[in-house]
Order: sequence, then C-alpha cells, then structure tokens
Amino acid sequence: MLSFAGAASSSPSNVVAITPVRILDTRDPLNVGLAGPFVSAVAQDLKVTGNIPTSTGNQIVVPDGATAVLLNVTSVSSTAEGFISVRPADAPGAPTTSSLNFGVGETTPNAVTVAVPVSGVDAGKIEIVYDALGNAGPRTEILVDVVGYTIATTTTSPFAVVDQNGLLSRGVGVVSVAPIPGVPLGDYAVVFNRDITNCVYQATVGRPAVSVGPPIGFAMVANWQDDPDNGVVVFIKDQTGAGQDRALHLTVTC
Repeated sequence: MLSFAGAASSSPSNVVAITPVRILDTRDPLNVGLAGPFVSAVAQDLKVTGNIPTSTGNQIVVPDGATAVLLNVTSVSSTAEGFISVRPADAPGAPTTSSLNFGVGETTPNAVTVAVPVSGVDAGKIEIVYDALGNAGPRTEILVDVVGYTIATTTTSPFAVVDQNGLLSRGVGVVSVAPIPGVPLGDYAVVFNRDITNCVYQATVGRPAVSVGPPIGFAMVANWQDDPDNGVVVFIKDQTGAGQDRALHLTVTC
C-alpha cells in the first residue's frame, strides 16, 4: 500500500528515481541517522536533504530544495503493536494518520511518500513518530530507505557561475561544484539536480583574479564520467592550451 503524507499541497514537481539508500537505521550499534529505538509517542525529526549520514557514509542522496521524498519505511522488533506516522517536519499538532501498522515483534515495511519543507527551520526534514496506540513507553526500531525524490518543475534552465577557486557564486539547480581531484588546473565538475543527458551545454571562460580586460582562453564541456546523468566537466584552457584556474559561466539548455 502506498501511503502519502503532507501538511499542504506542494508545487508541481518531477519525480527522480534513485538506487535505494538507507538513511535511518536505529538498531545498535548502527544508529544511522538517529539513535534508537523510537519510544511511543516521542516524535523525532530526520534530515533527508543535503549532506546526510547513510549506511555507506555521508553523502547527498536528496538535493536541497526537493519537495518530497519517496521512502521504504520498516518497523523492526516492536515491543507493542502500533503504527508509525511519517510527515513533514513542519506539520502542526499530533499525527492523525498512519504510514504503516504492525503487531508485536513484527518486521513490517511500507512505501511512503512525504512532502519535505523547503524553507524555514524545518527545511529538508521529515518527522517520524511511533505510537503504541496511545500507550507511552513501548519501543520499536525503524529503518528508512530513500528510493526517489521530487523536484519542483521550473521553466528556468540550469546554470552555474563559478569562481576560479571552484566555488559556486550563483546558479539554478546546482547540487555541487568542485575541481577534479588529481588534475592540477582548470577542470571543474558541476552536478545538477536533474538528468541533463539530452541537454546542450555551453561554457564561457572568465578572467584570472589578477587580470583586467576581456578574458583570454577557451572552455570545453563534456559529460562527467563519475555522474554521466546529472554532471558535466568544464575544462578551462589559456591561449596556449594549458589548463588554467579561471572563473566560468555554464548554461544548460534542455
């Protein structure tokens, strides 16, 4: 059964499916995401966007700005029957709906889609509550795997303005920017929050920090082999063809 949870309707969004990643495992000695077990009926907030702990180390599973997450939620070793409610972290009051129901000691999974706040103190967080049918004290372990997320539909094309140190000055839809490890000068990896495989890329080169006048050199763009769906590499060269750290403007047209 697919369960939906949300405090209010979000803007139209595109679904991005991903390889499942575990972002919550309260079992000792793992304690991924949050320490466990969950106690009835104590709510805990779990951060799901940006750089977060996972079962394979810290990583960005869901980019900042995602409007919802698609999850598999599992209860394990509950000491009393009850339910788990998953909802946006900014939802008011006590939960009034369940995302999955289970008996004593059962291992019970369910698919859950929940909206994610995109602004305010609760941005990027969801709330999880185990309720033992109104009884305080019982406990359960909880596992959460992310299988996808949604990003608000936008008519603005992705772009990035990057300084010569590889830092993002401004942009739309940019997840990360970084110089390529092991390359001395001029190669930058730019990762967006959407599939840009079938898009067109264009990059222009900026000036070195100590230079004045129009920039001299050229830029080349290619898909990044480490993230061929969402990432590109920009190669910055001077007039002799040597790599140079320069500011750059990158636009993507889909």
